[in-house]
Amino acid sequence: MSFHVMYGFLLPWIIAIVHLFRHNKTILFLIAPFSSMLAFTVNEIGVSLGFWSLVSKPPFDGTLAMLPYNLGIYPVLASYMTFFASNISRYSLWLVFGIALLTTFLELLMVVMDRVEYGNGWTIGWTFVSYVIPYYLVYLYYRCLKRLRVI
Repeated sequence: MSFHVMYGFLLPWIIAIVHLFRHNKTILFLIAPFSSMLAFTVNEIGVSLGFWSLVSKPPFDGTLAMLPYNLGIYPVLASYMTFFASNISRYSLWLVFGIALLTTFLELLMVVMDRVEYGNGWTIGWTFVSYVIPYYLVYLYYRCLKRLRVI
């Protein structure tokens, strides 16, 4: 479990605090909670349906095992996606696909290292889809906040 806490929670937040917090606090405070909620939802559905599980020592199941990722890397990556979208608005939808591809690649590394196990016909392709949809919802949320002049 210490691996998951270190790489799924601590490292992403250290990077976010050192870089993103200095450049745009508003994005971090508004996007991270929303994307964390989406991460909890998607991971709870996926674990409950047996599509994936996280291998940890000591063994934790479900939401507790995914906690470092739901509160760490997923909200941080969504915040970075929004940060880049706010600075490069012309290619915003490409950023959604790019960040989903990056997250899928990071999960593929976890699968190769036997830290994540797939089941019930789940594949890396479905993993990409499971990232594109929430990241797109985060992008829509950002656009809504921008239209309301919150960001």
